[in-house]
Amino acid sequence: QQEQAKVIIETRSKDISAILKEMRPKFREARNTSDSALIEILNEEQRSEFKKLQAEFDEYRKKRWGNKSDRSSK
Repeated sequence: QQEQAKVIIETRSKDISAILKEMRPKFREARNTSDSALIEILNEEQRSEFKKLQAEFDEYRKKRWGNKSDRSSK
């Protein structure tokens, strides 16, 4: 039973990873589009703070999920 459960869980993990791999570019595109739109309407001080918050979130994401940050590719 443990071996069967292990196989089922490993399969689920692979399936979820494949789905996330497909979706990641769409999430990235949506985030980049909204970030760009926000930057357009912010004043210089707000823009600076927004970019600081983006960098902090990128650091959090690197620590939480590994080095998958995509803002550096902008």
